[in-house]
Amino acid sequence: MLPGFLFSQVTFSTCLAVGFVLNFSMYGILFVESVFLQHAQGMDAFATGLTITPFTVLPTITSRLLGRRNGAPYLRPRIVLGLALAAIGSAILAVATFDAILWPVPAGLGILGISMGSIMPAMTAGVLTSSPPENSGLASGLLNSTRQVGGTIGVALLGTIMQTLPSAWGVICALMVASSVLLCAADLSRRTLR
Repeated sequence: MLPGFLFSQVTFSTCLAVGFVLNFSMYGILFVESVFLQHAQGMDAFATGLTITPFTVLPTITSRLLGRRNGAPYLRPRIVLGLALAAIGSAILAVATFDAILWPVPAGLGILGISMGSIMPAMTAGVLTSSPPENSGLASGLLNSTRQVGGTIGVALLGTIMQTLPSAWGVICALMVASSVLLCAADLSRRTLR
């Protein structure tokens, strides 16, 4: 049984929603993009992994660079700007499917990595600071569970969209769905976080 008072905290509930959307989008995009690069672009697994590297390296660099900007005054801007950046990164990947030039793909994935480095520490701090210390383990567990459910649904839904529509249109639609969900989460965060 979950304590209802945690969900009555707007910051807590918003950060859980952000966690869901973040993993929905990031896991879904990573799945769709890796399949697209290997099947439509003809890359082998190693080249695909190298292309995706900015997505995995830049969150660590970004969170280290923003490390001192992690208190309550930075919660809203880091989450809102991070979600907006993620929507831009997803849109760049969608546009890149029209062109045989591959440089926009690492650029879009890099922007997604930067956005994760901005969002994740702020989102976690928001969950933990909006819950009583005696419930910090429960709050952290709820965030992780919510994120895992978001990732699972993201891979399933965006993967289904990619496979259902013909050719590159499936990839484009999946990426635009992710971009739209990210923009909605940015707007929700802008309106609810203080």
